[in-house]
Amino acid sequence: MVEHEVTEAQQQYQSMLEQWGRTIPIVKMEELGRMTWRDKEGRQVVPPDDALKRRILREYHDHWGAGHPS
Repeated sequence: MVEHEVTEAQQQYQSMLEQWGRTIPIVKMEELGRMTWRDKEGRQVVPPDDALKRRILREYHDHWGAGHPS
């Protein structure tokens, strides 16, 4: 599940997300015993991990219901 992968990546980029939180409106919260970062709309913050970004793009852009099959 992509959401879980984002949370895992956030743990690896924790210090960077802490820095981002000082300049952009994201909040750190605890979910299921882990820290996660979300924007003011409640969406997960995606850390700068290119492989993860490609995975998200494939999952949502190339999904059979998205109208953009690969």
